[in-house]
Amino acid sequence: MEGREPFRLSACGPLHPLTHEPELQVLWVNRITGAVLIALTIPLGRISGDYPEMARLFPRLLLILIAFLATIMIVRSFIPAVAPVGEGEGVQSLAALMRPLITFGLLLVAIAATAYSDFFIAMIVLSALLVPVLGIRIREWLSYAFACLVLMLFVYGLFVMFLKVPLTDLQPPGF
Repeated sequence: MEGREPFRLSACGPLHPLTHEPELQVLWVNRITGAVLIALTIPLGRISGDYPEMARLFPRLLLILIAFLATIMIVRSFIPAVAPVGEGEGVQSLAALMRPLITFGLLLVAIAATAYSDFFIAMIVLSALLVPVLGIRIREWLSYAFACLVLMLFVYGLFVMFLKVPLTDLQPPGF
């Protein structure tokens, strides 16, 4: 039994071998964030009730997905075998904070740019600008480009063909 840490009761459930306080903080942050996300889906779902039928479908599906993933995040933090310990979460550094903020800022700029340019052009520029932010290496370029193309076509198809919201002057035949 030498070399093994003893089990102790912790905030993430009985018999979980946590000995570092930052790991416990990450678990509580996950629980609180998940609970807040679930709580926010309720009033946002009610707000979407004022939209026309097809327009309310998309936000409601997203809210259901957010609530489902938040529930997984909360449940996962209570199960010792799958608790997100040591995954690099909770790191307090400027670089750890800047990457999501820069990504979010670029996304907002790209969405605003679609009002002045074509949807596909704005998204291709966004994809190229995200390469250094996300740290994509040359070996990963092909899979990244393919994933971006599939995502752009999915978003285009969802909005134009399913929700009947034009994203560009280009329209598929018959629409």
